[in-house]
Amino acid sequence: WERASQLADDGSTKPTTKRRSDWQRRSGYIGVVVHTAIEIAAALQHAHDAGIVHRDVKPANIILRADGTPVLTDFGLARVESDPSLSRSGSFLGTPHYMSPEQAMANRVDVDARSDLFSLGAMLYELLTLQVCFDGSSQHEVLGKILAKDPKDPVRLNPRLPLELAAIVLKCLEKDPDRRYATAAALSDDLRAFLEFRPVTARRPGMGTRLRRWMQREPALASAVCAAASFLVVGIVLAFLYARQVGVARDRAIADADEIRRLSDAMRVRDLEAREARLWPLGEATNGSLDAWLDDSAALIARRSMHETSLAKLVGDAEAARDSSDAGGDALARWKQHVLTTVLSGLDRLHELREQVLRDRAASLDADRIATDSDEARTAWRACTDTIAADPKYGRMRIRPVKHLLPLGVDATTKLQEFWHVRSGERPRRDASGRHVIDDSSGVVFVLLPGGPFHMGSSPATDTAPNGTDIHVDRWHEANEAPPHLVKLGAFFVSKYEVTQGQWLRLTGSNPSKYANGSDKAKAVASLAHPVDTVSWDDCTRVLHRYGWELPTEAQWEYACRAGTDTVWCYGNSILDLQGKGNFADASLRLQTTALVTEDRLDDRSAFQSPVGTYAQNDFGLYDMHGNVSEWCRDGFCDYDVAPAPETGLREEPDGSKSKIVRGGSYYFPPTVGRSARRWADLPHDRYANIGVRPVIEVRYR
Repeated sequence: WERASQLADDGSTKPTTKRRSDWQRRSGYIGVVVHTAIEIAAALQHAHDAGIVHRDVKPANIILRADGTPVLTDFGLARVESDPSLSRSGSFLGTPHYMSPEQAMANRVDVDARSDLFSLGAMLYELLTLQVCFDGSSQHEVLGKILAKDPKDPVRLNPRLPLELAAIVLKCLEKDPDRRYATAAALSDDLRAFLEFRPVTARRPGMGTRLRRWMQREPALASAVCAAASFLVVGIVLAFLYARQVGVARDRAIADADEIRRLSDAMRVRDLEAREARLWPLGEATNGSLDAWLDDSAALIARRSMHETSLAKLVGDAEAARDSSDAGGDALARWKQHVLTTVLSGLDRLHELREQVLRDRAASLDADRIATDSDEARTAWRACTDTIAADPKYGRMRIRPVKHLLPLGVDATTKLQEFWHVRSGERPRRDASGRHVIDDSSGVVFVLLPGGPFHMGSSPATDTAPNGTDIHVDRWHEANEAPPHLVKLGAFFVSKYEVTQGQWLRLTGSNPSKYANGSDKAKAVASLAHPVDTVSWDDCTRVLHRYGWELPTEAQWEYACRAGTDTVWCYGNSILDLQGKGNFADASLRLQTTALVTEDRLDDRSAFQSPVGTYAQNDFGLYDMHGNVSEWCRDGFCDYDVAPAPETGLREEPDGSKSKIVRGGSYYFPPTVGRSARRWADLPHDRYANIGVRPVIEVRYR
């Protein structure tokens, strides 16, 4: 399978001419896995046509030739359907992790060709999620799960997995053979349809199946819901009996049944809201899911007038029976009114969400025309990637174009490649010196940083490295910054500036900043070129994901901030080195308040925030790393004894820790808070007027 991955990522390895069109339509690791599965299915169909059931399909029995073509081997457990005497005898055949339920039952049911499709589905599940479909500490436990447990939804294990492919895998893994594909050829046809962006026959489990599995996963909550439903049924029965006594039983029962069906729309609203979060970032892989979501949401929103009519009738009936002594019926009516009001509120949210999705899809298509489909974009990206591949500073790497990014050329000082994100605003213009002029309408500018090793953290003056050389000595050192340690990062794109209010407004439709454009709070004069503030870690993570961005890891942030330096700040070791280099709590802020700690030896001429890019850039061409607003990082807060992940440097959040890393100083704090190694944390839902965001984008290689 490593060879399959190389075929996907190595630009020097070409597919055969016969498969080239499919390869171009669906390249990458998933494409290789699907192509491999198609060929294995073809081999199985050939065996099945000859009346042979393999009964031991697993990765160990698949051999890849040098060109990546798979070969199905080891028919030692095969069964010839027309002559069982030619099969190996025994009550238990196959490899447990890939065994079908029929095989797990050990001769209690017949095993036919559909058993091989279950095993192939288990292989596909493992390749696409990197987790065994049915795992356990013993053979008995594995067999028990195969017989009694449904596999986890592969999309939960790999959110980038297309829903259509997940449906194909889950159909192969149906415990009832009649619900699987009838033949290996049918499976192969569905896999080819997926590659060619045609509809597939497989469908994800319906509402009934999902409800049953949900009840298995959440027995306590399911019991509570069932109890509530039972209470409702009892209430309806009592209402029916009472109505029967007064001669209106039939009409009342029909009305209650219809109303129960309508009240279920509250669950459908929540389901559509959850599905919407899985549509992003938009791309070819989500087009089918997006169209289905738009159809389903439109159908549900169209039921709004029916719910309004029902609610109006309930209110009218309640007013007419206000003097009635029917306390139980009145309570039931009030409960129904509450649920219908909840449904209408949910439909309002769903309508706004659908309008936002439509706007985002239209904007995404417009950006595609500029940054992907135009001759200018193709020419610019070709020249850019060739330049990077020839540049020793970048390690002569070959990268893939990034959706909605357009190359801007190199920074005149740093010689690093810069890019404009088309969705986020207009192309930034340059002044006579070649410096970007960022105004209210400017889009986000990303800088491609080369990867490499660097020392992260700081040490007090008493700490010395083993070779006798001090590492990041910092007179303001804090215990959680130790020890300085080597981290090796891969290349990544990072925003040259903090995200502005104008960019956030264009990307989300709102501006949450305390010091927003036109605000007179604390006498701040803000513009859309000022950094966005009052955004939580949760806000940033949700918004950045929609555009294929991420928060920087703490290691990426410090690497970008230091820009190759080992001093306290990237501009030097003295506070006085920071004059004109950033926006801190200084003499200008002191004129506005006496409640904060300020560094009165500095004066940045701004009491609060400044427009991004006002001060000096660092050696990577990045602005405001030490001041203006602090910035969220992706990591949970933990000590440096937690090993960083390769390439990104991400440290996994320890059990029980809920706080998220914040880096960089701000106008609100003195410069010592904005040191290169300084680290602190806040809760992910917290919002402060001195915290903003600087996104990164993952580099994908050819």
